[in-house]
Amino acid sequence: MANLGKTDQILPGGLDELCAMAQQAFAAGEDTKASRFYSMAIDKLAKGLKVDADGVASDADLRKLNKSSEGKLAQLLAARSEVHLKKGDIAAAEEDAATSIRADVSCEEGHLRLLAVFEAAGAPLHGQLEVCERGLLECPVSEQLVTRKWALKRAMASEPQDGDEAAAGTAVDDAVTLRNRGLMLLKLDQPVEAAEALAAAAEAGDEEAAEVLLRISKEAENQHAEALAKLESMAVAGDKRAKAMLEELRAGSLQLINAGA
Repeated sequence: MANLGKTDQILPGGLDELCAMAQQAFAAGEDTKASRFYSMAIDKLAKGLKVDADGVASDADLRKLNKSSEGKLAQLLAARSEVHLKKGDIAAAEEDAATSIRADVSCEEGHLRLLAVFEAAGAPLHGQLEVCERGLLECPVSEQLVTRKWALKRAMASEPQDGDEAAAGTAVDDAVTLRNRGLMLLKLDQPVEAAEALAAAAEAGDEEAAEVLLRISKEAENQHAEALAKLESMAVAGDKRAKAMLEELRAGSLQLINAGA
């Protein structure tokens, strides 16, 4: 999740003034100053936004804030992503770009910034194309995304392909593409789709995807155990709804056991 926390600095004016100062600093090559002003603008805009213990806001709250700000949240995050990338901070650039898309899935600049991140990170052309095509699903009239799409297709077509070696290389690229897709979907808070992509990459022999999938599985198990413990505690305290939910869960478990037998 992009950093929406406080900068611990006195804001030197309104949101529009901060945006103008950030743009001027970026145009002058003062990237650190531009990043600071963009962060201050985002903090000012996101004041009061609910976040969890990890500083992550829900998609619904991000979309609500973006709508109330007339699209400024998504644009500011996309702009700061560009600054981060210019400074060489690929992780921060990807986080801002992904959060920009979460705030407004139709934000063309957010998709362009995420594509720029994948390109800078040296992601396989298949992976870059997937990011591009995902952007075009939401921004079908984007001339820049269309241009990048066909440039990527031409680049892929011109890649040398030679017998078994080429086939092996394609298989590796496909596995990496699936892994990158899974990681991107995780950033976009789509765990089910992410797990499917990571599982396919793991089956294709991608060890990193297998490790990420294992971590996700363990996190899901821990969350399930915590939720079950909370339900049991509420049931003991007399919560009728918690008791009913526990009975449903137990009945479902018995059905699975009987089916397996």
